[in-house]
Amino acid sequence: MKKVLISGFDAFGKSSSNPSLEIIQQLPSQIGDFSICTLEIPTQAKRSVEILKTKIEELQPDYVINLGVASGREAISIERIAINVDDFRIPDNAGEQPFDQAIEEEGQDGYFSNLSIKALIKIMKEQGHSVILSNTAGTFVCNHVMYAMQHLVHTKYPKMKTGFVHVPDIDEHHSLIAMVEAICCLVAHLDVEEIKSNEGQLW
Repeated sequence: MKKVLISGFDAFGKSSSNPSLEIIQQLPSQIGDFSICTLEIPTQAKRSVEILKTKIEELQPDYVINLGVASGREAISIERIAINVDDFRIPDNAGEQPFDQAIEEEGQDGYFSNLSIKALIKIMKEQGHSVILSNTAGTFVCNHVMYAMQHLVHTKYPKMKTGFVHVPDIDEHHSLIAMVEAICCLVAHLDVEEIKSNEGQLW
């Protein structure tokens, strides 16, 4: 059985909760053919990556899926790319607020997710979930984590697949139950092969 590590962040800024954390707290220990391990990480750039690296070393997962919240987005967003820059609009929970700072001095300018993101989006839409493809993970802690995970793939764990998913706020349009079901759908189809043409695209 393949192993999936799924993380969610604690609350930050003026929020008292974080839907990414609420979602992982509702996930089962097994989804389809995948064994699930969940992990709470702090909204702190450096510490979150340290915790993830330690857990990855221990668990040796086949997949790492990081969840974060993007207030104001209309749907669950699967991120295509992370960029090598920290440029925080507010301090993280450690009080750090880097300005135009490289995440990895020797890293690539950007890393693409190595998940089959378009195939996953197609399946999720076909099963009735509200999901979109996103081409920006921002420049805050979410982007930092996504970039760091892909840097790990390129430097230490070449067989591991990782991706970042932004979820909207929980409200009358996006219930916790619906988002948990959507993430379960995503995880259940992680082994899907990527779409090779744009025929019938849904994004």
